[in-house]
Amino acid sequence: MNEFSSCLKCGSDPAVLDARFCTVCGGEIITSQKARQMGWVMLFLGLFMAGLIVFVVVWILVSNSHFSGDAGAAILGISAGLIVLAMGVVGIVGGILQIKHGRRNKRITEIIARLRSAALVVGRAGRRYRH
Repeated sequence: MNEFSSCLKCGSDPAVLDARFCTVCGGEIITSQKARQMGWVMLFLGLFMAGLIVFVVVWILVSNSHFSGDAGAAILGISAGLIVLAMGVVGIVGGILQIKHGRRNKRITEIIARLRSAALVVGRAGRRYRH
């Protein structure tokens, strides 16, 4: 694969391959090889997150456990699990795309940022929730 560089912030290609900072926005320049390495990390973390939620769901189903909370606690737990699962799936897709193309996908980054915000909202609701 051909080696190229791009800005992490704006995505522009620098004129010089070994430049460290973007001349357009001042963001950090990374090589496609570094982006692919980060893609492998993203893929691994996405597999871990999605796999963890699948493991927890299967464990709950086979352990014959009984939920003792009310509907609000159930909604919070399910919401948190779905957000983590969604982040894992998006991480897997983003990692694969980053490995394939050698650059970060801005849509994937935006989706992960929104999911992170949703996780913070659910987390705050969980801290305030008292049954």
